[in-house]
Amino acid sequence: MADNVAITAGSGTTIAADDIGGVLHQRVKLALGADGTGVDAVAGSGVNGTGVQRVTIATDDVIVASLATKLDTLHTDLTATNSQLPNALGVQAAAASLSSTWSTENSARIPAALGQGTSAQGLKVVLPNDQAGTVQATITRPANVTAYTANDVLGGALTFATGLTSGQHAVITGADLMPQIAAIPSGMTSFRLYLYDVTPPSATADNGAWDLPSGDRASFLGYIDLGSPVDLGSTLFCQVDNVNKKIKLNGSANIFGYLVTTGGFTPAANSEVYLVRLQLIGV
Repeated sequence: MADNVAITAGSGTTIAADDIGGVLHQRVKLALGADGTGVDAVAGSGVNGTGVQRVTIATDDVIVASLATKLDTLHTDLTATNSQLPNALGVQAAAASLSSTWSTENSARIPAALGQGTSAQGLKVVLPNDQAGTVQATITRPANVTAYTANDVLGGALTFATGLTSGQHAVITGADLMPQIAAIPSGMTSFRLYLYDVTPPSATADNGAWDLPSGDRASFLGYIDLGSPVDLGSTLFCQVDNVNKKIKLNGSANIFGYLVTTGGFTPAANSEVYLVRLQLIGV
């Protein structure tokens, strides 16, 4: 055939070869095409490197058909999932944020309270009660008109139910006293309210002399001077503002106290009522 080349040993056309272990191996250039044509195969490029032959997969190949089917299925699944998502989940903290609603399964794993102490479910915390308002204690004097001397307790120990939590801090912002009598008794001057975090162990009764014995020291919280009552017609009244006294409810959720008169006086009638109020904020 015209395309064949005759090779004469020892002379003539040079043929490309590679010496491998002392034996010459002919090197052949790859060409593709029908009879009478030859197109050199193009070397690879890009990430495959120039020494790697590229291959184009036919569109009717089973691999291409299988990949197309899987891509169509994935697109369908993603579209269906997206249609089931709401625009936002739960309460949003900002207009551009995606929030979430806490699942009931997770809620079951959270302790009933978070804070002090431990529980079977884990850390337990008691959050402070920030209740603010007025708490009061009412004193009804005994059915007598026995005179009080200076520094006597009026009515015995008082209890102010705060509605806060034991161990919590609070701020007393103000206090007032309302004796429900029509005139200032002779000798009555001012009053002082002594405070405790438990019922005072001294248990001083009405008309007893106030003292701070050793047994009361651990529960003592200090005092507030209420001032001198003024005559408002049918009622006496005095108040003190901007007290801002910080206390801690160590023994219970309540505040306890003694109302003590600074000056001696004689009551005008039996069983008179004195109302003591505290304005406070839980912190």
